Amino acid sequence: MNNSDQKFRTVVRDIICDYQCRAHLSHEAMARYLHISTRAYMAQEHGDYGFSAKTLASFFLVLPFEERGATLETIRTQMEWPDHSFDTRLKAPPRRIDHLLRFLGANPHYKGYWYTKYGLTLICKNTEYLHAVSKWLYPEIARHFDTSSNAVERNIRTIAHIAWKTNRQRLEAIAGHPIPQQPTASHFLAILFFWLENSESPFI
Repeated sequence: MNNSDQKFRTVVRDIICDYQCRAHLSHEAMARYLHISTRAYMAQEHGDYGFSAKTLASFFLVLPFEERGATLETIRTQMEWPDHSFDTRLKAPPRRIDHLLRFLGANPHYKGYWYTKYGLTLICKNTEYLHAVSKWLYPEIARHFDTSSNAVERNIRTIAHIAWKTNRQRLEAIAGHPIPQQPTASHFLAILFFWLENSESPFI
């Protein structure tokens, strides 16, 4: 087994064991979910040998749908695989998100700028994040930047405030409707995502 294979099996083992802890599952229950014996699960958990492709596939069936994209991203990041998610066929490469945020008056000096950019990146990869902002999106951004979900929400709200306060006409043009009150952080992300997803123009 080469180093890459060993690292991959270690990453997968850590993710599966972490899920077991979070879900408060016994070894026996986790083994049943993975369609392997308890003895085999415990041997794999302790690193005697790696989880097989079949076991990994069973694990993804156990995972809630909204967690699957984030789990794949975790594996990709820890394995240091290049991210080819954004190519010329997609409408929201990182540089386009940058342009949109700057158009609305935000700049990289604000933490919320980076939180918003990363949040939109995740949503563009998996729209399920948009339906579970507090439960999945903010925690994932918080893990990425080593901060709290509350800090993520607060700082994205700051960017929403800047956009609404200083460039309301532009924000309303992007939203396609009047915005009489400052949008919440989640509403702000939704506005930006739907523009990125539906606008045919490469620039605003």
